Amino acid sequence: MHQTGNRPIDTNPVPEGTKSWGKEFKEASTHYFYRQLHIQSQGASLPYRYNYLDLDPTYTDENGDPLLRVTYNFTDQDRNLAKYQAERAMEIMEQMGADIVEEVNHATGDYDIVPYQTTHNTGGTIMGASSETSVVNNYSQVWDCENLFVAGASTFSHNGGNNPTPTVAALAYRAAEGILDYIDDPRLLVEDDN
Repeated sequence: MHQTGNRPIDTNPVPEGTKSWGKEFKEASTHYFYRQLHIQSQGASLPYRYNYLDLDPTYTDENGDPLLRVTYNFTDQDRNLAKYQAERAMEIMEQMGADIVEEVNHATGDYDIVPYQTTHNTGGTIMGASSETSVVNNYSQVWDCENLFVAGASTFSHNGGNNPTPTVAALAYRAAEGILDYIDDPRLLVEDDN
């Protein structure tokens, strides 16, 4: 049996239609535990003007400040890419001789955070060469507040489709270099192309 924090009936790799309790569930769970393969893909989620972050006009935190509101939905590009990737994954499994091939594609309808989808949310304080089109420079230093540095995937312009952790680590290292330089000589570290 395999557990990832969910209830057993939500986690064990059994074929669609298997009862989620009792003897049939236990037998299928035991049988398929070492006989299953998951192929998972992530595609780039490109930036679109109608996917954005803003301050919520209704909800506030305990200090009365507005909460961040996320406005996001899949685009036709996202849905088409997910469909293409799912079809290729199914072809690979069939070529490998899989007896049971089940497609799971979460990008068919509207975006929903409820089914876990290896979500790596990025963007919001985009990095760039100009204060007109970005929030931070290549040291993750905020253009309009030179003693503020932003660490994390929020500096990405979009999610490129790969796990962002190595890039986040590299950007944190770059920001640390900038912070050390700034401490010695406080200033905007990069000339604004604006």
